[in-house]
Amino acid sequence: MNTNNSRRVISILEHKLDRRKITLKDITHRQGAASYLGAVEESPTEIVVYYNPSYPESVREASFVHEILHVILAHEGYPRVTIDETSSVSLPPALRNRLPNLRDRFKSAIDHPEVFRRILSQFELDTDSYFNAQVAQKLRLFERRSGEQMRRDAQYHFQRQQNIMWGTEFFYYPEKHKERISLAFKTSYQEEWESCLSLYNKVKATGFENPASCYKSALAIKSHIVEYGRARAIGQLNEMWNALEIRM
Repeated sequence: MNTNNSRRVISILEHKLDRRKITLKDITHRQGAASYLGAVEESPTEIVVYYNPSYPESVREASFVHEILHVILAHEGYPRVTIDETSSVSLPPALRNRLPNLRDRFKSAIDHPEVFRRILSQFELDTDSYFNAQVAQKLRLFERRSGEQMRRDAQYHFQRQQNIMWGTEFFYYPEKHKERISLAFKTSYQEEWESCLSLYNKVKATGFENPASCYKSALAIKSHIVEYGRARAIGQLNEMWNALEIRM
């Protein structure tokens, strides 16, 4: 990846004194992530950015910037999400094994409002194509889960909690993309949409534009999701959210 935008985001990263090797890899070879726009993995010596070859170059460029911005936010002191071993020890092994994935998804969700703000304000990207791809990805997710509407068990509500978590970021899309995905969310999941709207009204004043505000908003998101699960008596699945610890 060698464009003005990729060089700019790498330069910002290097100003954080991070000069690790950056490697690009095809995301279709990463288990469980073939449908993602991108992903990032880090080691002490390397940052691996995964790209999705099914998308045009303009979307891959924006996705590269997106993934490096996640790394930059960590350097700036944005909240970390860890697993509280004391809280997780009572969970059955099958649920404990799912915690790292939930942790990573929650971390992405609390980063995304600021990632999107910087993509829109600090770079010259094809943001229309990029956010069209974001919307299309979420619409496919809604479609896959549409058959679950008749099953109102604990797992059903656990998936709805994740919809609410992701839904918070929709409010930080550009206006026309926000309207499109919000309409689809509201149409597919009326109750969850209303819960998500209530959550957004809790966090919009705090925002995500610095580590302290992101920390406060992240605590509010977790509390809202836990209360949603408690009201629906989903038991141990709710304890998975309680096992996520948000740290500055």
